[in-house]
Amino acid sequence: MSKKGVSFKERGIRSSLLNTVRAQMKQILPNKGCYIKLNTNCDIAQAVYATRMLGTKDENFNLIVFRERSDMSDPEAIYYYIRNAFAHGLFEVRSTQHGNVYLLESAKKRNVNARMRLNETAMMELVRIMDLTSGDLMALQRRR
Repeated sequence: MSKKGVSFKERGIRSSLLNTVRAQMKQILPNKGCYIKLNTNCDIAQAVYATRMLGTKDENFNLIVFRERSDMSDPEAIYYYIRNAFAHGLFEVRSTQHGNVYLLESAKKRNVNARMRLNETAMMELVRIMDLTSGDLMALQRRR
């Protein structure tokens, strides 16, 4: 995955820095149960349905459900799936009383690889995270 043609790797963002990117991404979610990484043979729809049991009052809570990829880190896969949802028209923008909510799906040959529900604030936060430099991420690691 790249930002304006420059991948995480080319920007010097590898291993522990990618873990920091993932930790930053998880902060946009209401709880740990809203970040679900599945292996390649699990059913995305069942996992999304199971999140209804999380007990949140907001039916539009931020949610990331995705299949792991052997060729990408988790953050790279998430950004890849978001890109695919927009590029292939597999998204919907719902207007709610609390602002816009983006429903995103990435699929290939009817095989769903990711479903996400992200509010506008979360989408802007993902853009901010993508813009972080390796130096920014190292600073975040030092703060912990």
